Amino acid sequence: MIKTIADLLHELMKKEAAKLDDEAVKHGPTVGAMYEGLARDILDRTIPAEIDVRVVDGFVEGVDGALSPQIDAMVVAGAGRPIPYTTNFVWPIADVIAVFEVKKTLYAHDLADAFDKLRKVKRMSEASVQNGVKVAAGPSFRAFAKTTGHYPESIEAVDELPDELNHIFHTMLAEQLAPVRVIIGYHGYADEFGLRKGLVDYLRDQRGFAVGFGASSMPNLIVARSNSILKMDGHPYAAPLHEGWWHLLVSNPENPLRLLIELLWTKLGDRFGDVFPSD
Repeated sequence: MIKTIADLLHELMKKEAAKLDDEAVKHGPTVGAMYEGLARDILDRTIPAEIDVRVVDGFVEGVDGALSPQIDAMVVAGAGRPIPYTTNFVWPIADVIAVFEVKKTLYAHDLADAFDKLRKVKRMSEASVQNGVKVAAGPSFRAFAKTTGHYPESIEAVDELPDELNHIFHTMLAEQLAPVRVIIGYHGYADEFGLRKGLVDYLRDQRGFAVGFGASSMPNLIVARSNSILKMDGHPYAAPLHEGWWHLLVSNPENPLRLLIELLWTKLGDRFGDVFPSD
């Protein structure tokens, strides 16, 4: 039974993906473009019409003018620039709300490719913050309190906490300021266990969480079929520390579009609170 907008979109996504599976065209780039187009269409349906936000594809532009790899779908605000004679855009990192890597089939090779692209977008966000972005850290203070039980009154007060807590807060702050980063696989890992094992095996292959594979570099959501891995960074999902450990990643067999909508609407609420309240 369809009870929510997430249920409706999930059913629509499955039906439309089934149509694409039956499509006679087998040209690799064209097949990829079809699945990317479906993802953009579904994303567009999740965004309230009251706010000036849209879904495009193209490239993220860093503060130094460098471009990201081509991104399958981006939720953006403000103004980008069209690339002549294409449907693609170049969009400044400060106005990119979410980025999506879309895979018809998600396995280790595809996971590695998506990780690499999304990690580059995260680094662009970090460079933008270092360039002097104003920080209203309220959402991160709330996320930190939900996770650790501490509610410092200022960022300066965070610096007086133990190093482990300091690191957790600044990771949450970086997540608040960065675009939501999502990997979507229509097919691939068959169940929740397979997706969990695939991610763990991939991370182990990176020489035990090497540089570029820390907490801040992890995508916010990885979807394969109807299963997902979610980052508990407090925006909005959080879990209390357990014996001093931060359980950063969890798996979920529920409708992944519900999680995606919560992630996206939390980010929109942080940015457009006057017309899109987050509470």
